Amino acid sequence: MKNAPLIIFSVIAGLVVLGFLLFSGVVPGVREGPIQKTTIEFWTPEDDADAWDAVLEAYEGSGSNISVNVVQKNPATYHAELLDALAAGRGPDVFFLYDQDTLRFSDKITPLPQSTFGFGPLELRNNFTDFAAEVLVQGVDQKIVGLPLWLDTLALFYNRDIFNSANIPAPPATWDEFSDVAPRLTQISTTRSIIRGGAAIGGSLNVERAVDILSALMLQSGAKIVDAETLETDLGESISLDGARMNPSEQALNFYTSFAMPAKRTYSWAQTMPNAFDAFASSRVAMAFGYSNDIPRIRVRNPNINMSVAPLPQTSVEAVRANYGTLGFLSVSRISKDASAAWHFILFATSREGASLHLQFSGKPPARRDLVTVRAPTTDLQVFYNQSLSARGWLKPDAARVTSIFNEMIENVLVGKFQPSASAEQAGGRLQQLLPKR
Repeated sequence: MKNAPLIIFSVIAGLVVLGFLLFSGVVPGVREGPIQKTTIEFWTPEDDADAWDAVLEAYEGSGSNISVNVVQKNPATYHAELLDALAAGRGPDVFFLYDQDTLRFSDKITPLPQSTFGFGPLELRNNFTDFAAEVLVQGVDQKIVGLPLWLDTLALFYNRDIFNSANIPAPPATWDEFSDVAPRLTQISTTRSIIRGGAAIGGSLNVERAVDILSALMLQSGAKIVDAETLETDLGESISLDGARMNPSEQALNFYTSFAMPAKRTYSWAQTMPNAFDAFASSRVAMAFGYSNDIPRIRVRNPNINMSVAPLPQTSVEAVRANYGTLGFLSVSRISKDASAAWHFILFATSREGASLHLQFSGKPPARRDLVTVRAPTTDLQVFYNQSLSARGWLKPDAARVTSIFNEMIENVLVGKFQPSASAEQAGGRLQQLLPKR
């Protein structure tokens, strides 16, 4: 048989590849060595009990000897309760965190034992988005502090009825287009007060996603905000871009605040307006920015709203897309008595099989590369699926204090206390004080 050597070689090659997949953990639920019968506890603030029921049923069906006790926690008190429990030497084996928690909890995590599971930074980058790798691979030793379950991105919500009435056929794709469209959709009284806003952008306290919108503008302009390796901020600093010096955070702050300044051409929003999502739900503003989990909140407030979701505007149609994301991930506690079992569960939960089941019930956008090209279950979600791979973000030392710093940075410009450059520089100094030293 002329083809016999070829057939034998193909079989051997196939066995080698299969062996590698089994060892590397790419095949869900497989790990090195047997796992003793054990029970681990998992805490989550997410309202996704049905999703975890489906994941655990599949996990147990895979032959795992590990039982998982899922404990739903109050989102309002979750972080404080988790920190208290860990400080007291108790608490869960596995806990759910967000990207903004990474620095705050990094010393409370048992990193993934990469040699045990054959899963390292390369496998993480090959299976998940780049943003996930930026957040979850840390230090010179490239330790993995968690694996992502979902990744949400900032998108543009727009009221189709208002757009149709203004004879505007499509939402803005770039920020230049956005600057032209927003004032066209704005209705202003003779006293320069806003009757209907063109876009919920420019303010702080009444724009729920202000930090995210401004961060997106800064990152798109070339800032890092916080360098993931050095943990140093460039907020308020000039950088060299394409051979020229520029201050991306000043540029972004100036653009952002212009929409809430009555004297500006782009005036489209005011600090006296209601909360951005309340205003959008009641058709008092034509555009707003939010994540996929903000959509149900809006539809509950107004089931009849004629809204659509569009991608986040970019600096230009030719630019490499840069979207702003937030992710949810699973980590193992440093006080877990069976960290290997805990990581075994996480590897399954974030595998293609586990993540697919969770997303099917939770309605979250995926963080896995092999799921972002799957057709989204709803039209609303498709934009978020399409933005996952181009998502970016930055490491926040303390979410609440970062929000306070950004809000004050915005307010200082709006009230005329500082010019954008000085306000961004002051914010950068305050942010650097929060960042741990490496």
